[in-house]
Amino acid sequence: METNETIVITAGQKACMTVSIIVILVVMLVHALVEGGECTMARQLLDPLIRADYEATVASGRVPEEEWICGTFPSGGNKVFDPITMECVNCHDGTQASAVDYKFLKTELMGTASLVTLQASHPIGMDYRVYNCTLGFNQGVGLPAEMVLMNGQVGCASCHNLLGTNRLYLAVDMESSNLCFTCHRK
Repeated sequence: METNETIVITAGQKACMTVSIIVILVVMLVHALVEGGECTMARQLLDPLIRADYEATVASGRVPEEEWICGTFPSGGNKVFDPITMECVNCHDGTQASAVDYKFLKTELMGTASLVTLQASHPIGMDYRVYNCTLGFNQGVGLPAEMVLMNGQVGCASCHNLLGTNRLYLAVDMESSNLCFTCHRK
């Protein structure tokens, strides 16, 4: 025997279902972004004009080979953020993308100079030329082009190449800690 029952959904139930669906979609989107390594800035680089501007910024920040001299301290002061890192931190503050937990750290060097870095999972803002050719670090002149040291400084683009295809946009894959050993000897 068949019954024809009609289910009545109230306006409140419709609203609750709508909110639930939206929450599920947002959770799925966030999960896809985190797991997939999606990045708004990388997506913007698909635009040829934005990509050209990004590549010009990277080119202008590259340190010429002759400036990678062992045992020299770079002049010109310390800038905490390069323009690419600044773009990254704008989203990676926990509101739009996963947060980069950071704090400023001031280190006295050689009694007179001080170095201000952004201490995160890896120091940001440190000038690699200070450590170039020292025990434990590889020469900056030999680093892959995918690892950008804007004005010699370590920044987000030093480890993340937004034009690359590696997971999480890593400049060098992490198999056997390859990314770490590109700069560090130990």
